[in-house]
Amino acid sequence: MQSVEKVFLIITLFFGLIFALINPPFQSPDEPEHLFKMFGYTKGVFKYQVLDGRTGLIMPESFLKLKNMYGYLPFNYYAATSPEILKYASKIKLEPEKTIFVPHNPTSYLPISYFPIAIFMQIFIWLKLPPLIILFLLRITELFLYTGLMWLAIRITPIKKWLFAFLGILPMAVYIASSVNTDPWVIGLSVVLCAYFLKLAYDGAVEKISIKQIGIVSILLFVITLCKLAYLPLALLFFIIPKGKFLSRFERLKYFLLVIFSGIIAFNLFIWYGMVNFGDIITISELQTTDSCTNLIEHIVLHPLYYLQKIHATLYTLYPIYFSTFIARFGWLDTFLPPLFIKIYWLILIFAAFAISKEDEKLKIKFSDRLIFFVIVYLSFILICLSGFLTFKQLVPYIPGVQGRYFYPIAPVIFMIFANNTLKVSEKFLKNVIVITSVIGLSVSVYFIILRFYMTAAVQMWY
Repeated sequence: MQSVEKVFLIITLFFGLIFALINPPFQSPDEPEHLFKMFGYTKGVFKYQVLDGRTGLIMPESFLKLKNMYGYLPFNYYAATSPEILKYASKIKLEPEKTIFVPHNPTSYLPISYFPIAIFMQIFIWLKLPPLIILFLLRITELFLYTGLMWLAIRITPIKKWLFAFLGILPMAVYIASSVNTDPWVIGLSVVLCAYFLKLAYDGAVEKISIKQIGIVSILLFVITLCKLAYLPLALLFFIIPKGKFLSRFERLKYFLLVIFSGIIAFNLFIWYGMVNFGDIITISELQTTDSCTNLIEHIVLHPLYYLQKIHATLYTLYPIYFSTFIARFGWLDTFLPPLFIKIYWLILIFAAFAISKEDEKLKIKFSDRLIFFVIVYLSFILICLSGFLTFKQLVPYIPGVQGRYFYPIAPVIFMIFANNTLKVSEKFLKNVIVITSVIGLSVSVYFIILRFYMTAAVQMWY
């Protein structure tokens, strides 16, 4: 195993386990919704139930009791929890026979989005483990799944291994990987796909593209798009593969059609599933208009320019939030790192993108490749905003709900736009910079999470 892979494994697992254990229950973004949805799938429930006009699921009352025990923490900067409360929470028994309707917001994720974590949840429920233990075990399972996939991506990519590793151990990446969420699975698969495309394009050992390799790409794209359709544009990475690696133009066209066809099938399955299960569900809040997902999609089709204007206004208005949440914002996005740390992280990320170690000296990225990278990022941003628009139709000129972590699946593509071979450094120097930055940044993150949740302090309000 190479040095970069060892470093990634050690840092991710060490700090990931700390995050998983010190973060209070249900205090990471959307963790309750993901756990409840996953529980529904383990019971064969694929459509939300509606009671008194609210969506939700019937599940053991013990999960709701655990959630309510920590319901006072989000956005309450002067509130804190304690090990004593955790000890009391651990005594809550599962009692699966005592069920209750648990209202929560609907999500359109397909069952595959929770694979294979849902299998482990079913095992834990069969064992009748306490809800708190189930939550912590699911967090640790997510962490190992994410770590394994990212390790595979680092191993596959022939270039920019340290950049891949650094992206994988960003504080927010490790934090989300240590929570119950669909993101660890989607991020890991997407980064593996990016790494595999880079291997096909830039690895000199790959002389000709085979149908087996195209099959791997197609399967990965199919699963990723089924999980989150926003990352379908990753299919365009096909065009960074040199034409000379195909036997003919016809073969190149045939292989591309196979890849894009798999993505389009997944895209349509995603839309169909959402329409069948959630198309008539209406979202209501103080700042929202009332409309169904079906009507919102019709509005986008009839007014595409209006939608694009909202997207550009969103980027212009909310880019500072994207930059900060890409690096770190914990809890329910209410726990910050000092702005200085965010700026340092971005400087090191830019350095890692530009820096060339010995293994990357022969890297030549054509302008056409950079243009493809840019188009992928732009199209993915449009689709990410589409998801936000369908969830929150706000009476403001921008689309809310988009976070920096949503760009993790395409993060390697973003930074490959700027990769070059002009800033040459030794691999040891690059390693030291990334390791030192990551260890300090993650240690500071642990400190601020403890400060936020276990000490009554408003020092979190940096912005």
